Amino acid sequence: MEPLTSSVIYKKLWENRLTTLDLDEHGPIQDLNLLSLILQKGNTSLESLTLNNLDVPSANLVKFVDALRANHGLKSLELNHIHMSEPELFALSEALKNNKTLEHLAIREADLTDDSMEILKPGLVKNTSLVSLNFSDNLIQTRGISAIAAVIEKHPTLTTLSLGNNSISDESAAALVRSISPKTTLKFLALNVDQLSAENITLLVSSLRAKKGNLLKAECPKFRTDLSRFSQRNI
Repeated sequence: MEPLTSSVIYKKLWENRLTTLDLDEHGPIQDLNLLSLILQKGNTSLESLTLNNLDVPSANLVKFVDALRANHGLKSLELNHIHMSEPELFALSEALKNNKTLEHLAIREADLTDDSMEILKPGLVKNTSLVSLNFSDNLIQTRGISAIAAVIEKHPTLTTLSLGNNSISDESAAALVRSISPKTTLKFLALNVDQLSAENITLLVSSLRAKKGNLLKAECPKFRTDLSRFSQRNI
């Protein structure tokens, strides 16, 4: 698709003539504050927004995240390759508590850490609309996975969680296993299993199979059982 100019993007958004906006494909956004204002005050048509490799002041990114509180149309948001510091993460957590339409959230390759997940946890726990979360390719370790496990236990609609290329330990896997009860909605889980014991992999697979779900696996040379039948692509 031919790149759009910023002015054309703003005009289409204000006139509710865009449903999907991927700034890698469609063109640049020179004024994130204006985009935030449009999402907050004027736009009801945009359903999918992808922002990658943004290099903007923290305050501008906070304003954008704050706009999600008032927006009632956005269903899918990707914030990839964007370093999110504490102010943006706190703002996102608060926005997630109030937003009722967002179904898919991806924050990939954003240097998310255990502390990041602790900040996001309150918002994720109180959210009632998310169906899928993608935190792949970050720096999340045991404490962060435990925070995510607490989200799984309480979230009413979450079915898909992607954690590929994070540091998943046996302790982390045990927390995930405990969180997947008959009452939870999670069915699809993507993670690296190459550092997990065969026992914990089996427990994860069994937990999801009981819910007719899937473990989406990475390579696991020490666990030779074929897990391909549990995998589902494009999640």
